[in-house]
Amino acid sequence: MQYSDTYCSTVLAGAPAVQLNRLQSVLNAAARLVFSARKYQHTSPLLREFHWLKVPQRIQFRLCVLTVNLVYLR
Repeated sequence: MQYSDTYCSTVLAGAPAVQLNRLQSVLNAAARLVFSARKYQHTSPLLREFHWLKVPQRIQFRLCVLTVNLVYLR
């Protein structure tokens, strides 16, 4: 699972904002579903409780982890 997550992050690194917004919308819907939250409830507290990053931050984090693994762990 972690390998595919890292691979997808590298593919999405140059993606347009429209695609990232769609992915963020799916992530928000998943958080609302798990918490049984209303449609218009803010998702930031829900994402924070799960320790989930927003999509652009997650892509950057996964790329940083991949870089550290390549440089130090080979």
